[in-house]
Amino acid sequence: MRKITHNFISVLFHPAFVNLLNLFTLFFLFPQLHSGVPAKLKWFYLIFIFVSTSIIPIILVFVLKVMGRIKTIMLHDREERRIPYLLTIFIYGFDYYNFTKISATPIVLNYLLACMAVLTIVFIVNYFYKISIHTATLGSFLALLIVNYVNTGAELRPLIAITFVMIGLVSSARLFANSHDSSQVYLGLLVGFVPMFYIL
Repeated sequence: MRKITHNFISVLFHPAFVNLLNLFTLFFLFPQLHSGVPAKLKWFYLIFIFVSTSIIPIILVFVLKVMGRIKTIMLHDREERRIPYLLTIFIYGFDYYNFTKISATPIVLNYLLACMAVLTIVFIVNYFYKISIHTATLGSFLALLIVNYVNTGAELRPLIAITFVMIGLVSSARLFANSHDSSQVYLGLLVGFVPMFYIL
């Protein structure tokens, strides 16, 4: 029963879903995008970034599984994570390049750059040491909220508190499922938080 619960939490807070949460936070909580950016354009940006940086890598993972290149879609081995990470880094770079061509707002460009930086660090560290991408994406989400709170003073403290609870749940699930040890969980959180906070 515990294993089922831990796996459920890991799936519920899968990096792809947290990425979507990050995008909603960026496009609908940041005041820089409230004025001057039509709602339809924000939805286009959100859907485009989510499909390219989450759905396409997920499809790649399933293709690799069918081809026998990976043992499980959960990518437990460090070696199995390299191709999906590298593809996603490339996609973020591709999105960043194209969004500069259409003169997207600086906050959107900075977000794409921050995500690319996070994944690049994760990719490099992964060669030597396994790191939790679950907590990395949650660290990025926490950074988004804190940057918004610091810059605008918006009442986000309850949401920040809930995020800490989410981080605790996911970290515990990853630890009890023996997917990571505590240092890998904390390192993921740090790698996700620092570039996002600094670049934004």
